[in-house]
Amino acid sequence: TPTPTPIPTPTVGAIVGRVFHDLNENGALDKGEPGLAGARIRLIQGGNLLRSYTTTESGEFSFVGLVPSVYLVEEQNPPGYRDTTWNIQTVEVRAGQTTYVYFGDRVSVLHTWLPLVEK
Repeated sequence: TPTPTPIPTPTVGAIVGRVFHDLNENGALDKGEPGLAGARIRLIQGGNLLRSYTTTESGEFSFVGLVPSVYLVEEQNPPGYRDTTWNIQTVEVRAGQTTYVYFGDRVSVLHTWLPLVEK
């Protein structure tokens, strides 16, 4: 009788995501909304920084080879942008699975207030 070949059981998972320009400011990734470069993404577990990544033009990021556990994924907005989604998300990683995380940002409108001088 043939000996069955064991199928390896995955022991790690991944977090994959994207930082996007939330053009309509609804907090959801909609068709046609581009990725954002320059966002810093941090992977944290138990208060310790494990890894960090700065997004390129696509706005995409990934953390692979993660042991199953609960992680925090934190986004620091690119210069000139403000958030439309939470900048910290709790993510559970399971063996053999990929968890997706999205962060939305909008252009920051800066207001300059000048003193009013009356004569």
